[in-house]
Amino acid sequence: MSLKKIILVVLWIVQCIVHSTECRAYTKKALFIGNSLTYTNNMPQTVKAFGDMLGDSIDVTMYAPGGTGFVNHHIDPNVYQLFRQGLWDIIVLQPGSNESPAFSFPIDSTIVWGEMLVDSARAYNKCAKIFLYEISYGVMSPTPPSTSNYFFAQSRIKMNMLRLADSLNVCIAPGGEVMRSIWTEDSSFLLWGSYGDIHPNAYGSYAIASAFAGILFKKHISGLPFYSGLDSNKCKLYQHIADSIVFTSSIEWGTGVYSPDAAFHYTVSGGNSVQFNVAPSVYDSLRWYFGDGAESILPNPLKTYASGHQYYVRLVTYANGCADTYDTLVAISNFISNEITDFASLSGCLIYPNPIIGSSMVTVYLPSDKLLLNKVRCIIYDMTGRELIQSSLINGENFIMLEGISKGFYMVNILYESGETLGFKKLIIQ
Repeated sequence: MSLKKIILVVLWIVQCIVHSTECRAYTKKALFIGNSLTYTNNMPQTVKAFGDMLGDSIDVTMYAPGGTGFVNHHIDPNVYQLFRQGLWDIIVLQPGSNESPAFSFPIDSTIVWGEMLVDSARAYNKCAKIFLYEISYGVMSPTPPSTSNYFFAQSRIKMNMLRLADSLNVCIAPGGEVMRSIWTEDSSFLLWGSYGDIHPNAYGSYAIASAFAGILFKKHISGLPFYSGLDSNKCKLYQHIADSIVFTSSIEWGTGVYSPDAAFHYTVSGGNSVQFNVAPSVYDSLRWYFGDGAESILPNPLKTYASGHQYYVRLVTYANGCADTYDTLVAISNFISNEITDFASLSGCLIYPNPIIGSSMVTVYLPSDKLLLNKVRCIIYDMTGRELIQSSLINGENFIMLEGISKGFYMVNILYESGETLGFKKLIIQ
């Protein structure tokens, strides 16, 4: 291990001791209760693989007898035995294939059975986060009427899941909405085993797992080099769609509405001053750990650091005796500041993943209509302004390897060969 990496590790250990908070890696336990729509292609294991890439380890347990739903689960002793095992951090409940659109039973009946399941789950797992798996219904045939029926069924499923989640005070993993958005984008590529089959194929299960990864781990997955052996271009598209569904409608899915959900954003200004703002969430109290030994219990504190540096900032929110934690690197530097224009002259330019977690590659996407006849290049700087990487760019996706670059904050500069700068972007490596 290099001296630089050793120093980073030592600093992290010291900060953990100063914080008096847990910094050890924690593997969460997740329980999936469902039917064949849950176990097909071992979808929960794909969710686990996403978590490993994001640095969020989970152990997955699945109980999914074929053809079942809440009508079966609420009287199944095996389900309650699993709840009684306790220590679950995440519990996923999948209503039945025809319960979800209320084709087999009225939604009121499913709500009653769901209340029994959720009450029991919470009795033994007070602080577990509970999610409903919003399924995808499938398309019966390649005809306009079948497509219309699919959208009708999917709309009923979403409506019922929103009502069910509101009645049970739980969150939703919007797998069905991700599938619907993908199918709307390209109906020529089937996401199910076949027409007339409600079960997702490998690509459908990957899309659903993408939705779960975003909602469970509270992190964007776009750009993760994990494709589960499938076509990488399709998987990249599905990642982007999943992020757009999960993070543009997070309140709709119940994130932070029914349980503490630690998240925050911040603004660096005036040199070493940082304005922290907690994201909307249910909480009784909270505590900030600023990475320099200081703490605060204010919801939106203004913090002034003694010097420019990188700090691990942690937020813990508490509600009803339960807690949730989120932490990230915050850079204090005049070089990387609020004055950076995020590719202001390059509308449509993207850099992802950002933050980078568990990957040594970043992708820079350039729209062709912005390049014209000019050659464009990318320069990555560290916080002191030292140039680390320079690369020429072409239309579309450009893959830039980051081997040897430590965790921290960096700046990406996009410019013409003439030296005219088109914009900057903060890049975070965690």
